[in-house]
Formats: sequence, structure tokens, C-alpha cells
Amino acid sequence: MDNVTLIRVVAAVLAVVVLVICIEAGLSLDQGVARTAEELSIAQPAICDELAIVVLEQRAGCPRADAWRHFGERTNVDSVRNLVSVLVQSEKFGTSIAKTLRIHSDTLRTQRRQKVEEQAAKTTVKLVFPLVFFIFPSLFLVTLGPAAITVVESFDKFLTQ
Repeated sequence: MDNVTLIRVVAAVLAVVVLVICIEAGLSLDQGVARTAEELSIAQPAICDELAIVVLEQRAGCPRADAWRHFGERTNVDSVRNLVSVLVQSEKFGTSIAKTLRIHSDTLRTQRRQKVEEQAAKTTVKLVFPLVFFIFPSLFLVTLGPAAITVVESFDKFLTQ
């Protein structure tokens, strides 16, 4: 995953959290999206621009599901596409959007934590080469160097007698 995609994923997670807060505070989904775009405009301008486009599409008469699908296609991020499908299905089946978004944000957080743990596990494998070729030889030189000098001096005294 490159840095741009990682930034988009983090922005999407943050946007979902703010959207959950707005909806649980009593705003509708449309008002919550507009408020989220407004609140995150400084911290995450890319995702806010996309959310503002969703709001504008809905105001122009585009159905909500289509506006969200266009949002998923424009961003081209898996977590955003999952969010879009969750929102469309929640609206289609009439379930609570607040509960759905809360569960989805928990899932996104868990996925993000697992990715970080996976990267941490890969770090140990990546450290083997520098350890073996750079750190261990210098460590052996520092620890065994004085002993080797003492052994050489002892053999030198023994052979000269």
C-alpha cells in the first residue's frame, strides 16, 4: 500500500468517525455528510472535497445511492467502497444508519490495527540482513577483540621463551 492510499484510508476512517458523531447527534445523513465535509476541510481536504461533491450531487437531484457509488468510484479505495456499500444497503433495508456506521468504523479500526501489526511482524524479517552483516561483526569485534589481543600476547610470550 503506497502512502497516498494510506492517507486516503486514514482520512476515510476519520470521516466515518465524524459522520457517526454527527448522525448520533441528531443530524440526517445528508446534513451529517455536509457537516463532516465542513469540519474536516482543513485536516483532510481531499476526502472533504469528495464529500462535498456527494452533497452537491444530491442537491442537484442525483439519487443518494448513485451519489455514494460515484464517490466510491472516484476515490478508488477499498474502505471507501465498503462504506458506500454499507450505506446503500442500510438505506435499502431500512436499518439504523448510526448503528451501521458505528459497526463499520469499528471494523475499519480493527482492520487498520491488524495491518499495523502485520507490518510490525514483517519488520523483524527485514532487520535480519543489517543485523548479521553490520551489527554482529562490530559487536564481536568489541567483545572478543580485547580477549584476542590477550591470547596473542600470551602465545607470543610462550613462543619467545
